Amino acid sequence: MAERQWFHITHRAWSAQSHRGNGSSAEAIGDTLAAAGPTYEELVGETFAARLVQLGEGDELLAQRAATSVVLVGVAGCLDVLAGAESFRLRARDVLTIPQGMMHSARNADPASTVVAVVRSLEDEPVAAKQLRTAHLLRWDTYRREFRSAILPRAEVYGHHRLSGPHTPLRTLLGHAVRVPPNQASPWHQVPRDLLFIQLNGEIDFSSAGVVTPLRPADLLLVRAGTPYSYANHGFSDAVFFDIGGRILTPGATSTYYEEDPGWPVRAEVNTYKIVSDDPAFKAIYGS
Repeated sequence: MAERQWFHITHRAWSAQSHRGNGSSAEAIGDTLAAAGPTYEELVGETFAARLVQLGEGDELLAQRAATSVVLVGVAGCLDVLAGAESFRLRARDVLTIPQGMMHSARNADPASTVVAVVRSLEDEPVAAKQLRTAHLLRWDTYRREFRSAILPRAEVYGHHRLSGPHTPLRTLLGHAVRVPPNQASPWHQVPRDLLFIQLNGEIDFSSAGVVTPLRPADLLLVRAGTPYSYANHGFSDAVFFDIGGRILTPGATSTYYEEDPGWPVRAEVNTYKIVSDDPAFKAIYGS
């Protein structure tokens, strides 16, 4: 059974992990995949678990049936994935959703190492939910043209400019890429579900729970539900990360936004506001 992290935020820096891969040939990754290359310590939230896998030339993710839904996020290199009867080439910033029950395997056929984030749900897909019959690929070469600001609160205001990519199709593992221009930051807010952040390009300063954590490419950050946070790009070029999470943990719970840094622990007198939207993805992410 996966052991959950109970800290409000948990950071896994690639610079530390890449020098001490704690896996070896044919090691199981949770109950979902088996890897023939170095694997790294798993981050476990309430409804999902995630870790990085690094594959050298010829290394494989052995054939498995997905016990629960799985999302693969390309971090570096290329990976050939067979999911069901379809073949996919997963490159950096590509996102592949594999539905529960589907057979899948993968192999790195390139001479360069491949790094992929493997996120697995800890819950079955809801019976009433629309079922995903085939694997679903978000290809960076396509979705990089589909970023929009509408779903991100106050993104139209200078100082808070940022863009959202299209979302993955399953509510048990709902995620999207976020593009942050230089000198822009998100408003302070907290959401009612656990979130995993996977840094893909550039560097983000992530403020939460009284600390500022620099996120560099291939870093992972787990933020527990209800923990206020803000992220900022203080670099010279756009930064891109992918965030993903499961269901809202408390039915009816909604996100809270703060006019300023709420402090840690959160100050009782801090000014807050709510945002309401009819956008289905917004409701699934923020509870509005």
